[in-house]
Amino acid sequence: MPSKLRPPKQTMARVVKLLGLDLSGDLGDWTIYRTRRGKIVYFPRSPPKEPASAKQLAQRLRFSTAMAHWVADGSKHDWERVSLLLSVCATGHNLYLSCAMNPDRRQVTAQLARVHTITGISLSVPTYVP
Repeated sequence: MPSKLRPPKQTMARVVKLLGLDLSGDLGDWTIYRTRRGKIVYFPRSPPKEPASAKQLAQRLRFSTAMAHWVADGSKHDWERVSLLLSVCATGHNLYLSCAMNPDRRQVTAQLARVHTITGISLSVPTYVP
């Protein structure tokens, strides 16, 4: 449940500056962004107007299942090395999720065979998450 109290402007500005990040989006119970002129704007986070649809819940379950497989997978280091060696704009985590959620298993197998040819690193095909 979002907080009904608004922190003093000085406190929120100090927190954002202390973090040293260009924050944008939800942070706890607050939505924060910075204007073009550099002013920090924050307000209590708005709750969703409608509950999540069945398709949204299915996608969330799909991602959480893929994440559980990633956490249990013992080859995280290899996936990260592959992403660095191939100089792709993705992390090993991104590559793993992409392969795990791709329904075309032949394509995934062919891609991982090509990765092995280029990098010499053999990656097992992630379990498909339907």
